[in-house]
Amino acid sequence: PDIGAELTAGFIGMAFDEYMTQMTETLQDIGNLYAGIGYLRFLDGEKHLVFVTRNGVSLPRQEGNASLARVAADARIALDLVQTGGVVTGRGAVPLATGGFQIQSWATTDMIMAQHFQIQDLQLMADRTGGQLMAFRSGEDAMRRLDDAIKFQYLLGYTSTNAAVDGRFRKVTVKVNRPGARVLAREG
Repeated sequence: PDIGAELTAGFIGMAFDEYMTQMTETLQDIGNLYAGIGYLRFLDGEKHLVFVTRNGVSLPRQEGNASLARVAADARIALDLVQTGGVVTGRGAVPLATGGFQIQSWATTDMIMAQHFQIQDLQLMADRTGGQLMAFRSGEDAMRRLDDAIKFQYLLGYTSTNAAVDGRFRKVTVKVNRPGARVLAREG
């Protein structure tokens, strides 16, 4: 047994088997995202990788999500993330990773915080790559927003006055004057 994983599972209020199932799903999701980025990296132009997830990517540290976002941004890939799990709320049936449903009486503080951090991590990846997070929306609204973002885009070039190639991102801000327009841009 993995003592560290058992302790972590106990702290977040879930059984060890459920925790291991969730971690296995997370590792598969991360592997699929990196594989998609690896494939799209060699295609010309700006690309969008749409990732549909029930809950999000639950990496133990936010640096892992930031690293994934940096790899995608470097490959000129916007990560568009669609969260389909809904909002953690009161009474309702909760799908179990092993299949079936469990009736949940009320959302626990742990469940609410876990969802908050999952959404925060997805938002970080979307923001850093110039993509979008579509959480707590209908599927129709999410796909309309994605369609709008892909249809109306401009490609801007930038050359830094700092010639040092040090692997660091340069902070660039893009603003528009059109009312109602939203800028989606990679951070670096």
